[in-house]
Amino acid sequence: MNIQFPKIIFGSSALGNLYEVVPESTKHDIVANWLEHQSNTIIDSAGKYGAGLALENIGRYLKKLSVDRSDVLISNKLGWKRTPLTTPEPTFEQGAWFGLEHDAEQCISYDGILECYEQGNALLGDYDAELLSVHDPDEYLAAADSEYNAAQRYEDILGAYKALTELRKAGKAKGIGVGSKDWKIIKRLFDDGVSLDWVMLANSFTLLTHPKEVMDFMEELHAADITIINSAVFNAGFLIGGKYFDYQIIDETDLPQTPIDLFLILSMIAAEGIPAQTIAPKFTGRFNKGVDYVGDLVQFEKEFDEDLYVIAYAIKEFGLPETLKLSVHSGSDKFSIYPIIKKLIAKHDAGLHVKTAGTTWLEEVIGLAEADGEALTIAKEIYAGAHGRFDELTGPYATVIDIDKSKLPTPEEVNGWDSEKYVNTLRHVQSNADYNLNFRQLIHVGFKVAAEMKDRYTDALKANEAIIARNVTDNIWDRHIQPIFGK
Repeated sequence: MNIQFPKIIFGSSALGNLYEVVPESTKHDIVANWLEHQSNTIIDSAGKYGAGLALENIGRYLKKLSVDRSDVLISNKLGWKRTPLTTPEPTFEQGAWFGLEHDAEQCISYDGILECYEQGNALLGDYDAELLSVHDPDEYLAAADSEYNAAQRYEDILGAYKALTELRKAGKAKGIGVGSKDWKIIKRLFDDGVSLDWVMLANSFTLLTHPKEVMDFMEELHAADITIINSAVFNAGFLIGGKYFDYQIIDETDLPQTPIDLFLILSMIAAEGIPAQTIAPKFTGRFNKGVDYVGDLVQFEKEFDEDLYVIAYAIKEFGLPETLKLSVHSGSDKFSIYPIIKKLIAKHDAGLHVKTAGTTWLEEVIGLAEADGEALTIAKEIYAGAHGRFDELTGPYATVIDIDKSKLPTPEEVNGWDSEKYVNTLRHVQSNADYNLNFRQLIHVGFKVAAEMKDRYTDALKANEAIIARNVTDNIWDRHIQPIFGK
């Protein structure tokens, strides 16, 4: 393969709406910046990325930017074929892709890979992919239901490489490779003599995990003059603050963690020498965003008390920081458990962290609505935008919200509200007849709508700073800090 790979190859999963629906203007800017900052641009994509949406957007924006075919090299990882969407959400990597109008299914075989190749080029429009590979052969093998089926599937993978080799020989591919999360299937193909020009390791050699056996294999590849593309080096964004670890969301667990679970977690943290300051176990009950606790108060008190004993023991026996404290997530607006927390942290002379970012955002919107005029219009538009993008905005928070859509007002209804009606519906005062916890939760996860307003939203905050500051201060001080820490 006579290709000099640049130091950075640009991935295109964001163009397929990985983790969120990315605005079209942002997608355009992503592609434009690829071309601006690198002359020999190589773009990596796959039929799996948004069920072909990423490929469509690559072709669309390259054409819009008048990019010559010879100025860009496109890699298409083959093995996933676009299919009609017949379910509420795509069936592949559920919870990772948003706003899709198609589904995708794995299609690895001699004929299947050629079908994916043709479909991919059709989606790219005026451009063709010239770096080709088999995508996720590890997942294809893992789906086998017997040893016999596993052997059949491996033959399918070898058949796919027969097709790729023929495309390379015919001059339609400048290089062929493999993209896999499990490096062991790559080694198996390499050991079995599959002719590879490059390999893509995903999640296998990251800042967090870099096993010696992977490094030894990388040395073998280097000695064989096979290019290594290392991807997902932050474990699919988790190490830089994302909610997904290796493409799977781990923000919440379904089951509450027992004091024994907490003890074992803290022992491992201590063994790794991590100077932990806070830890947020999952308690019994629902801790939905921006609304009150729903659950058994007696059981919560028992768990919280036991966890505080565990924290104190871990500090003493494991040498963890004396400032280590329990954290309650999502802790804002959980007014019914604050008296319990206050009593128990006093009993144990313990610290506490309560996460309150979301409730502050809600107070911003309340302040805008209270200010009336253009500010109220913005608040109404935030609700209308969130209502129209319900599935997209609520999807990532499915484990920490409970919204009854039948109890949400329509945007048309909200447009007719005055300032007082909007404020009373959103503000967390359960005794107010207008209060609507469904409305409040949807606004809570609708922050992206405000962010997309950019200067219009931030200018409104500045113009109404005094009203917003009063609401934020009263909420944090009077309704959160005082009930937990006050005398």
